[in-house]
Amino acid sequence: MKFQIMQKYNIEIWGLLGVILVMAEIWSMTLICMFASLSAFTVALLTIAVDGMRDIEVQLTVFFLLALLYTAIGYRPVKKLIRRNADEQYRNITGDTATVLGVPLEPGKTGQVRWSGTDCKAAVEGDETIDVGVEVMITDIRGNIFIVRRKKKNE
Repeated sequence: MKFQIMQKYNIEIWGLLGVILVMAEIWSMTLICMFASLSAFTVALLTIAVDGMRDIEVQLTVFFLLALLYTAIGYRPVKKLIRRNADEQYRNITGDTATVLGVPLEPGKTGQVRWSGTDCKAAVEGDETIDVGVEVMITDIRGNIFIVRRKKKNE
């Protein structure tokens, strides 16, 4: 009698749980929901293919074991891939020009520049102070801080 609805509609419920977990992953970007959703879809398929998977306790056990297995195997490679793509995503900004805003940029301190109409944090490369209104070149990005140097006349 327990879990009667789950046993009658188990394939649909596992599929729906998989879809809900995919949506949760899109919202949270933690990767944990991704592996749980993969596990839910796998349980739905196994329930169709394997006769012994009709019992809810077996399905729940397989779901949790698969979620742990998928997470253990896939978390680091996927996280590494995502991080590498995020780092490369902003590399096209280097070489662009920005303008110093607010206060002069001083070595060892963070200031602001305007790049492409957006005010951004910036730090000076080297030991030169750069005055407000001076054009600078973005040479690197560290986290969310542009590393800049004074733009040369021929650049």
